[in-house]
Amino acid sequence: MQISLTAKSTGERLLIPLLPDAFSVEDAESVVTFSLITQGEVKMPRGYTPTGYSWSGTFPGEHMRDMSFVMDWQQPAHLVRRITDYEERDKPSFQH
Repeated sequence: MQISLTAKSTGERLLIPLLPDAFSVEDAESVVTFSLITQGEVKMPRGYTPTGYSWSGTFPGEHMRDMSFVMDWQQPAHLVRRITDYEERDKPSFQH
């Protein structure tokens, strides 16, 4: 399996050929507040809004370059530079 990051501003995609060891999504609860004359203020949940994500894992090194599941091998340092570039331009979005 693999994942990709997409830069929102350009649509450029970065393929990462291994799933991360750990992945977490940070979110905030969305609520709508109503003011009712007889009840006062009422808050109703309306789902969650993603606010960020984090991951940890290993990029495939040179020794994994020719393995069948590695579709688009790139130097790990190159992947890190591209992810850093995405973060500087805009927030990347996770797709699977």
